[in-house]
Amino acid sequence: TVRFIHITDCHFTSEHSSQKTWERFCNFMERITTELPVVFLFITGDIAVRNKSHGYKCSKQFIPDLTRRLKLESDSVFIVPGNHDLNRSAAMALQCVTEKNLSELLAHPKSRKILEMSFEEYLETLVECGAASPFFVECIHTTKRKDVCILLLNTAWLCRNSSLDRGKLSVCVN
Repeated sequence: TVRFIHITDCHFTSEHSSQKTWERFCNFMERITTELPVVFLFITGDIAVRNKSHGYKCSKQFIPDLTRRLKLESDSVFIVPGNHDLNRSAAMALQCVTEKNLSELLAHPKSRKILEMSFEEYLETLVECGAASPFFVECIHTTKRKDVCILLLNTAWLCRNSSLDRGKLSVCVN
């Protein structure tokens, strides 16, 4: 049996009520996993509200705290970005990126670095949280358990404007 926790759309903020909610959540998760330990923690999409610094600041506190309470090592924590983890201003400069050329651009290290600039603060947060390496390439990842492989998908590559994101989610699988 492989037990895991999947959390999505955290939208961390610096608001006191949000901090109290996450503290209660961490306490609850610690209690229920004492008797039923988990092997992996997945946090998918939108760790910050609209790519705001205060959201990343809070996530740098809560993600490591939850990881510690769940008694997980960093290689058991997987985090993928959502459309709110994208710096929209930086992404707007990438108007030439389309679903047709995304795979090709991601395949080249220099153009890939430019594309990843839209996720700069998100990436810094992952490093500070000690999570497993950032997953931007959609491929199957092996884990410390030989019987478990994971496919993580970043669907936020083509997001530019919240009101226009509908139908713009794209997966780049090579």
